[in-house]
Amino acid sequence: MDFMRKTFALTLALLIVISAGCLQSQGSKPSPTQSPTTSPITSNPPKKIIESISIDSIDVIYNEEADALIIYLKVRNQTNYTRIDGILNLTIKDKYGFLIYNGSIEVKKADFKPYIEEFMGLDDKLHNITYYKARYIIPHPRKGLARTGYIHAILIVGNQTLKRDFIAYNLPEMSDDEKKAYFESLYLNNSRALNISQKHGELQVEVYRYGIYTSPRDLKKYLRIDLRIRNTANYTVEIEELTLGPLVVDGYPVKEVDEKEYFLGDLEPGEFLKGFLLFPMSEIPLNHKNLILKLGVEEYLPEKEVLVTLDNLPIEISRWPFNITISEFTTGTVEFIGTKETVANVTVLVRNNKSVAEMISFLSWELSGESPSIDSKVPYEVPARSTAKAILVYYFDQKPDTWKLKILIPSTSRKLEFTITIPPLQPS
Repeated sequence: MDFMRKTFALTLALLIVISAGCLQSQGSKPSPTQSPTTSPITSNPPKKIIESISIDSIDVIYNEEADALIIYLKVRNQTNYTRIDGILNLTIKDKYGFLIYNGSIEVKKADFKPYIEEFMGLDDKLHNITYYKARYIIPHPRKGLARTGYIHAILIVGNQTLKRDFIAYNLPEMSDDEKKAYFESLYLNNSRALNISQKHGELQVEVYRYGIYTSPRDLKKYLRIDLRIRNTANYTVEIEELTLGPLVVDGYPVKEVDEKEYFLGDLEPGEFLKGFLLFPMSEIPLNHKNLILKLGVEEYLPEKEVLVTLDNLPIEISRWPFNITISEFTTGTVEFIGTKETVANVTVLVRNNKSVAEMISFLSWELSGESPSIDSKVPYEVPARSTAKAILVYYFDQKPDTWKLKILIPSTSRKLEFTITIPPLQPS
């Protein structure tokens, strides 16, 4: 009995202490002089761990047949590619900064496929590594000026952004003709039209355009001067050679470069040859005052055969450096030992317009198929700016119905010097 009373009393006392503690926690805070028997334990909520995104490499391959860029996005392991599900912004330029592509690609986890790559490890043994690669196709990209270049990539996944740069080795490159057409179009859009001409004799040099030009050969900038050489004569002229003195920029000579279009070939009356000259812009100050172009042209007149009918005299044939006039034509008969022959006499005046004597002994003459006889009197040379007379004597067994004279005029050449002042260049 006594044991049961003690146990009940202990239990009752314990309940009273617990009840008192509960009342204390629900009531007012303890006074400053009160100290809790234990210190309260506090903890921050766990943070959400954000998995990082990565790109091991981006490869660009241009497929010429399909005219498309193939983009390969590669990551090292499965964990990395499963984190990629977002937008990939790509800017691709060649090594000269020419823009090939600038746009966005939607990247999804399902795009990636595993593949095995073999490589030689440090221990000289072959190892296999599994990569995961996604392929994207960009049709009809712009063509650049070089195969190599740079890739700037920005991968956006949720609130994460990854920026990386890669080197490109197989970009679409223009052909030589495409580069030439591209830079020609660029030049034409920024060049300045001119109307400057200078004439010497039968040739006229015209500067009709100039400006800053980028050469597709070396991608350097040049001053380009576009010229025409026009034939104002009434006969064919051949341009044999074009020689340049320096381009004089404010008194300083600048030598032209080898890359130019030559003005060579045959020029019919009224026609012209076009071409351009290039001078390095690295030697031409942009604040220059004037440009003086010195140009030498060698005019070549090939041999020319002229056929005339001697029924309306005089006949004039203008051919630099000669002016030829058929002034008189007579016929008659002579008797040689019982036979009669027809005799024709042709008087030809030859004017030499040059400042030096000109040989004409090699001119050939033919009258109705017959060469002149030994009685012909043809001067060996014609003095400078003088006129000489040639008497051509022909003997015929039978008088022809029509008298036709064929003259072969010899080839000649001369050099002309042009000095053309061009306005100051206004660079774009």
